[in-house]
Amino acid sequence: MLGAAVAFWLTRDPTPVDLPAIDLSGAAPGVAEADASAKDALRDDPAPGARWGRVGAVLDINGLQSEAVPYYRAAIERDPDWRWAYFLGICLRITDLDGAAAQFIAAERGNARYLGLLIACGRALDELDRPEEARGRFDRALTIDQQCAPALEGLAGLALRKDKPDEAERLLARATKAAPRYAPAWRLLAQAQDRRGNVTDATASRKLAERGSDATPLSDAERSALARDEGVLEAHRLSREQQYTQTGRPQDGIREWQTHLRFDPKSSLAHQRLCKLYVYSGNDRKARKHLERAMELAPESPDPHITYGIALIERQRLPAPEEAFRPALTKDGEAHAARVRLGSLLCATARLDEGVRLLTAAIAHDPNDPDAMYNLGAAQLEAGAATQAAATFSSLAQLYPQHQRVWDLWALSLQKVGKESEARDVLEQGLENSKFNVRTVNRLAWLLSTARDDAIRDGLHALNAAKRIADPRNAPPSAMILDTLAAAYAETGDFDQAIATAEKAIEMAKAPSSGPPDNKLAQRIRTRIDTCYKLHRPWRGLP
Repeated sequence: MLGAAVAFWLTRDPTPVDLPAIDLSGAAPGVAEADASAKDALRDDPAPGARWGRVGAVLDINGLQSEAVPYYRAAIERDPDWRWAYFLGICLRITDLDGAAAQFIAAERGNARYLGLLIACGRALDELDRPEEARGRFDRALTIDQQCAPALEGLAGLALRKDKPDEAERLLARATKAAPRYAPAWRLLAQAQDRRGNVTDATASRKLAERGSDATPLSDAERSALARDEGVLEAHRLSREQQYTQTGRPQDGIREWQTHLRFDPKSSLAHQRLCKLYVYSGNDRKARKHLERAMELAPESPDPHITYGIALIERQRLPAPEEAFRPALTKDGEAHAARVRLGSLLCATARLDEGVRLLTAAIAHDPNDPDAMYNLGAAQLEAGAATQAAATFSSLAQLYPQHQRVWDLWALSLQKVGKESEARDVLEQGLENSKFNVRTVNRLAWLLSTARDDAIRDGLHALNAAKRIADPRNAPPSAMILDTLAAAYAETGDFDQAIATAEKAIEMAKAPSSGPPDNKLAQRIRTRIDTCYKLHRPWRGLP
């Protein structure tokens, strides 16, 4: 009798598991298959919580978070793993904030030092008007990572609600430095600046927010693992690829998109990204193969051409990108990225007329594009239209005061039309925004050494500034910096030192530590030595 009973239990079918019905007809390609695979494993053995959690993960990471909730709850009942409560809290954030906070707090009992969890919990508690509990999470996050921008933003929000805009602004200055494209920090900084009456700064911060991203600049290994293992949406693949390329692992990015093509073989984006990654890897044959497939799948789209052209530029293969961007504009004459890239490329290769036309059209389409504005200003400067260049750089500086080269070239544009006093004011304003910007310091030191207006020059100030940026203990100086230092020595009357420094600058221009030789700069410096320094005269005018 006992043997028969054992045989019965060993051979009987498992009790059917009643799983909620979900309509996946509108889901992305591959989601239904991934869901079915996870549910088949669950039906085979419904006891482990991880099998319930995996179904929840497939639904969650592919945009079906409400549908994932019952599976995560079932996983929590069967398995104490803190991740299920963390993932459930994320799924509940929109529909049940109290429930989300409760799940985050429960997850903390399993892992109290996970950054993504601390930030999620802090935000939920903040929204529930539990500020001290929220502060505790943000403070704890900063003990783990002092540059955690979301934690700094969270603390700044708490400070602002207590009417402490000064404290908020200090915290947000750290946040925006740590994550310059994190839009929520810039928006909150604009609010703090408004409170303090800094209307100009607030406007600039809002512009930077518009150009930034709302994506949280926080590595979340657990969510990334879900995207890697269960995600079939293109957005998740793109995020993973970017993480790989930022850490110098293009082959992992290639595998990511090859996996995606098994789910969705007709994804033009997957072929575009593989094209770009193969360009990075030096495999032109495979890059062209995926480019052609992307064009077959999206014959009217300019995007495959644009992606290919950008990859070629980033690999410094400059002649070929023109062949990619022109077909993009043939397909869509208003393709913004193609106009900016092709216009910039043409300007860089001295084809200024067409380049300026394309960049002007790009700015008319998007007046806040910093790349288009910068390259247009540089082209205008190169073409001798210094007044127009100054106007372009002025607009760029108002929108993006942190831009590394805008103050330098704006001042040069003004100096070229004889507005030396305005040029000095621009450079001093630039240093208020970024006091350690070497280009701005160098341009100011040059102006104070060489201005034609006696009232502008200040040799000692120029010499001190030039010595500071030429100090090799800070960074190896460039030929341009040594050229400025030589001009400053000449302005203070030390012509022997001016000549010695200028000779070093010539050597460096002819044989730089990186990049091609700059023989034109070397010749200009030689002219300064022969016509001025050897005759005990300081240089006056442009570099």
